[in-house]
Amino acid sequence: MGKTSATMPKPFMFLLLVMGGATISMYSLAFWFGSSALKDVSIPSLFRPKKQKKVQVLLDEKGILARMAKDKRAFVVAPTKEVSVNAIERDPEYVNPNRDAFPDFPKANTNEPATPVTKPEEPVAKVETVTKVQSVQAEAQGVLLKVESAQRTGSTVALQVVLRNKSGRSVRFLYSPAFELLKVSDDRGQELDPYTSGLPAIVPPDGQDYSGVIEVAIDPQDRPAKLNLSLSDQVDGKLQLELSGIVVP
Repeated sequence: MGKTSATMPKPFMFLLLVMGGATISMYSLAFWFGSSALKDVSIPSLFRPKKQKKVQVLLDEKGILARMAKDKRAFVVAPTKEVSVNAIERDPEYVNPNRDAFPDFPKANTNEPATPVTKPEEPVAKVETVTKVQSVQAEAQGVLLKVESAQRTGSTVALQVVLRNKSGRSVRFLYSPAFELLKVSDDRGQELDPYTSGLPAIVPPDGQDYSGVIEVAIDPQDRPAKLNLSLSDQVDGKLQLELSGIVVP
């Protein structure tokens, strides 16, 4: 037997070539149409990383200060603890923006000495003091009580009294109004509270004079004419010294 040829027929090979070229052409056209359609489509900013730019601002401090020095009226300077208002006004280039709204008042001359303010003297009411020398006395059981004078100053009457003991025994007295051993009344029967000074609590039997003062308060507008006085000892009250008709000066 002879050899059999394995070659393909020519029409079949031509068909394969045409189909292969058509497939390549279709892929090329599809890629071109897809690229054209996505040409204006971009990636969303949500997924795009942001790049932060650092902005540096440089200030020209010398230039700013120079412009401020040329035109001070463009800036309002509020006086604070560090800035004195008087220091701003002393600036020869300072212009008060409110100088037309308020009139200029005359400034006080600080070089002139201050005039002392003298208050008018209020009249002082004169208190009249009147003294009446008199001798009103009472004696009992060898003990003497005597009023030598009466002095009135304003609403107070002071009686200058003397105690003398010749009884041979010491006599004790209590002058506080609480014990009611010393009593003073006026000629209308009104009792007055007495206050004593200088009178001894014990009067020895030596015959010497022991002086003291008995004071009472009266109404100067309606003062009594006379006073009455009584004094008792503190032991048993049997010693009674009574004076009446003491003239009020």
